[in-house]
Amino acid sequence: VLYEQNRTVVPRPAALARGRRSPTKELFQYVDVRGNSTSCHISSLLQLWVLFSNIDSSQNGKVDMMEVDTFAKGVFSESLGSMSCAALFNGQVGSKTLPVFLKNLKLALRQNSELTFVEFLQLVHPEADRDTLDRMHMVVMRAERFKDIKVKEEKQNRHDQALAEEIATQAPWVDTMWIKWDTDGNGELDREEFAACLADICGEDVVEHDLDEYFDQINVDGSGLISKEQFSRWWASIHLLSEDK
Repeated sequence: VLYEQNRTVVPRPAALARGRRSPTKELFQYVDVRGNSTSCHISSLLQLWVLFSNIDSSQNGKVDMMEVDTFAKGVFSESLGSMSCAALFNGQVGSKTLPVFLKNLKLALRQNSELTFVEFLQLVHPEADRDTLDRMHMVVMRAERFKDIKVKEEKQNRHDQALAEEIATQAPWVDTMWIKWDTDGNGELDREEFAACLADICGEDVVEHDLDEYFDQINVDGSGLISKEQFSRWWASIHLLSEDK
């Protein structure tokens, strides 16, 4: 729906037109108020969002003069966090150096006590009209959501890999103990067999409440029997949790 066209605006974030590619690699194209076609990398818009977010220390979605002063002092001091943020732009914000941009930002704040991100964008893209700026903002928000999804996916992938490695590590012990626990040799544990399993693990008699809780945790398919695969995943996950602590 980002391909809506009107008299002055033709936003073209091509990432949405060619499958699930990273939006940071694509261009945002628009026609300025003088009729000139202009484009910028979406990565540049995301960098502006990073800069805005670093200045917006209160995280209220607006920047004020005090926040700009605080950020500027950090940029031009030995503050590692602010310096790394400044380095992200190679000293440039749009066509201006970072010090000049911050000076212009302060001038704008003398007229308005606070600036939103859309107003912040207008300082970098003064030729863009309000519709274009709103669409730029929307592209940034969508890219941020895309990034959040990717972060969650990567975290889940790391967890799955660690779990698989732990399952492999625990497999010899599980194989040995499974022979003892699976007294009827059907390859699965019923409640009575699992009670003996928990007794071996805990080293004491198991309370009925704990037995039911653990059994239901492991028997995710609700079959009433625990497979070796289900037990192995549960046992490995306990080891991972204990390592994290």
